[in-house]
Amino acid sequence: MTPTSGILKLLKAIVLDVWKTKMTDVEAGKTDKQSRLKKIKTEQKKLLQNIRKASNGIVRKAFEDEVAELDKERILLEQAVEKTNTRNFDFEKGLEQVFAFIENPYEIWTTGDFAQKRMVLKLVFPKQFSYDRITGVGTLKMSLPFKLASHSERQKTSLVEVAGIEPASEEETYNCLRS
Repeated sequence: MTPTSGILKLLKAIVLDVWKTKMTDVEAGKTDKQSRLKKIKTEQKKLLQNIRKASNGIVRKAFEDEVAELDKERILLEQAVEKTNTRNFDFEKGLEQVFAFIENPYEIWTTGDFAQKRMVLKLVFPKQFSYDRITGVGTLKMSLPFKLASHSERQKTSLVEVAGIEPASEEETYNCLRS
């Protein structure tokens, strides 16, 4: 189950493209929230000035309520901006480690301890083994990265000529390839 380098390059390019798109979206959202925070702060300053100028208690209370609502929104936005702080880590380095595993899970299987072998099983076969009393152990489905990685191997198996005891004639080979 070793993938071709072409499939891996394509998969890496797709993953990096999706990552960069997501990071761009996160930064855009962060910028929007920061601009909204600035607007809230200016609105609060104006409302506080209006509170000082207001002589009526009901008007003053309405301004105070509005300031309180803006303060709640400000706190939520500040928390959201803090959560979206992108950590300084090298995504491409992490991706390389993931693809090193996808390229050769057998290496980890043979050299790893029990926990690593268990991790390999969980990553290659995401669903648990199924067992039936009559049919025995069922066929496991591989996870998507390994399905994609083994796609090229399955294509090569269809290239074998169909032959019986006697060598196949050109006409039989043509008919087998057509169907």
